[in-house]
Amino acid sequence: MRTRIDKRSIKKWVAALRSGEYKQTRAVLNDENGFCCLGVACKIFVPDNKLEKEEGGFIAHELAEQQKNAPLWLKKIDNDFEKRTEVNPKDDDDDWEDGAKLSFLNDEELLSFDEIADCLELVYIHKALK
Repeated sequence: MRTRIDKRSIKKWVAALRSGEYKQTRAVLNDENGFCCLGVACKIFVPDNKLEKEEGGFIAHELAEQQKNAPLWLKKIDNDFEKRTEVNPKDDDDDWEDGAKLSFLNDEELLSFDEIADCLELVYIHKALK
């Protein structure tokens, strides 16, 4: 089980998000409407027989960190992404503007899977932010 976020895993996740194989939903990892971005990651990185599921066969929970058999890196990626996307405002104020969690981009900002894939590439492949 991988404990560090690596480019190979991110590339595999990005490919899955862009594949068109997964329909998008909000506020849960998986439901009758589809998957959230983290649900797609759970589907491809957690063996099916180890996924916690609800009645009906949908992946249980709202966040990947709640899936007890998810790789450690996947449990931590929502917070790691937020930390890496913090920006320092241009004014004299020392306050940092909070970054965005992937779950927020999916559920609140309503970014498409393609847009989330772009963000993952920017942060973890190209390392344009932190």
